[in-house]
Amino acid sequence: CDQCKTTEDPSNPLKNCAKCKSALYCNRGCQKEAWKMHKKVCSGLAAARSQDTADGSSARPPSSSTANTNDRTSRGPLQDNPYGNVQAAFKALDDGTWLDNCPQTDAFKLLVDAYRLRVEDEYKFDGNVDEDSLYGSGDPKIGFRRFLRAAEQVRKPLPSWWSAAKRLECERWAAQQMRAGGGWSDLGCAAEKSDIVDHYGDSMFPMQLRMLAEEIVG
Repeated sequence: CDQCKTTEDPSNPLKNCAKCKSALYCNRGCQKEAWKMHKKVCSGLAAARSQDTADGSSARPPSSSTANTNDRTSRGPLQDNPYGNVQAAFKALDDGTWLDNCPQTDAFKLLVDAYRLRVEDEYKFDGNVDEDSLYGSGDPKIGFRRFLRAAEQVRKPLPSWWSAAKRLECERWAAQQMRAGGGWSDLGCAAEKSDIVDHYGDSMFPMQLRMLAEEIVG
């Protein structure tokens, strides 16, 4: 059971969520308790399942792997990806120049991704739910705003051109992505490690985003 973690018993099989067919519950009570969080991904899962059925492909996991990837260019999902050299990327993270090495919009995108992956990690590994995130009942934009302000307190991880005005611009950009819905940088969509690897085509990229978030919030 996705809620109480009860294992399936042949005499009492788990029941699928009627809409997305992905989540499993042992009874209606567990389904009701899980709905607060599950409802945020249920429609997306259902849509993905429907599309996969139409395409003849297997279902994908409940995350940003189902998001629109039209923002990718011929050189990958970043306008000019400077992070293919892992040693150089880790040195840039250590020096605090990692976000200086890409265009402004890509820096905004990477901050969003670092935040989303951090929220996912805290939920998955620690069981912590930020109320101002897609896993809570609040507004994910508020949680992201706190993340940016924490970054300003540290200052090192932010690009040299960063300012209060740029923070507001980044917040507006993230809000616009969320309003559009379904895109890669939507704060309302989960970002798992596998999604990051798939999107950036780099198995080490989740570690880079985690290091960035670690610099910001510890």
